[in-house]
Amino acid sequence: MQWGVRYVKPDRRKYERIPIRMPAAFLWHDRHADGVVTDLSVAGCTLETDTAIPAGEAVQLRFKAAGEDAEVSVDVTVVRSTGPKRVGLEFVQVREEQRERLARLFQDLLARMRQG
Repeated sequence: MQWGVRYVKPDRRKYERIPIRMPAAFLWHDRHADGVVTDLSVAGCTLETDTAIPAGEAVQLRFKAAGEDAEVSVDVTVVRSTGPKRVGLEFVQVREEQRERLARLFQDLLARMRQG
């Protein structure tokens, strides 16, 4: 490291993320809990929750955006990162109709975000 040089950590994410706040419910080890999705991509999300879930754990997730008719259900997500009251989830197993619903939701949210 050199004095006066600014080092920027590269963002290794492959997919664009959208900042959002959507209520979510999840199932982990037969335990139901609630949280809030705070950002979303087609491959994962960040979930705010009071439930501490260790990295590597599998979680079943459901969420629904305001104004949407149907919720998105992800059969298997894996906790990839943890922090105070938040977990980073990767979508691992998503049924085809849910994947299509997620893609439509993401595109709608992205379009709204870009319109201002």
